[in-house]
Amino acid sequence: MSNDQRMRSFDDWSKSLRNFEWLSESVPGATDLDVFIERRGHFLVLETKAYSVGSGVRVPFGQYLALKALSALPQFTVYLVGELEGNPERLYMLNLADREPTKVRTGPVWFKTRQFQATTKEGLAETCKAWWEDVSNS
Repeated sequence: MSNDQRMRSFDDWSKSLRNFEWLSESVPGATDLDVFIERRGHFLVLETKAYSVGSGVRVPFGQYLALKALSALPQFTVYLVGELEGNPERLYMLNLADREPTKVRTGPVWFKTRQFQATTKEGLAETCKAWWEDVSNS
């Protein structure tokens, strides 16, 4: 993989972070995306959150609305990825288009542990690779 294809170093990435609090008086909310990949007009979004074996993943309500709206568009695939503290190799993922949260209100939205597929970083990488190949051949 060439240098221009690699993600930036952590130091470079952290220097690129911006604070958009100044927008708070203009719009009621904003969200960030952890991973955003484009291929031939198709988009893959990965949003990572802390994963609790007992309760699952908590997503802020506004971010849930944005991610759910994106997942409803045919050119978008949105995965919610749970990271287990203390075990960075173990991941839990769900395709947001296939799942509804178990609890929806104007506060945080919860996706329970039973809704996730257990995987690893390699497994998630394979899912991303399969998405890339699928949209490349469409």
